[in-house]
Amino acid sequence: MEKLVRGIATAAASLAVVGGALLTAGGTATAATLPPAASAPTRAGVVAEAHDPWIRGQLVAFGYVS
Repeated sequence: MEKLVRGIATAAASLAVVGGALLTAGGTATAATLPPAASAPTRAGVVAEAHDPWIRGQLVAFGYVS
């Protein structure tokens, strides 16, 4: 019986620690947002040496090349 109580107490303490860590890390998501004055990163350029007309058409259609 003592082993069962010890196991339940250990599980409860572990859950409390994990729950506290999740609550601490899950606060506001300000670290994931850009500051108001920051601009969004630009898209990297694509080299338009597409020998296949379909690939060239796709690059033009999605705005990677003009």
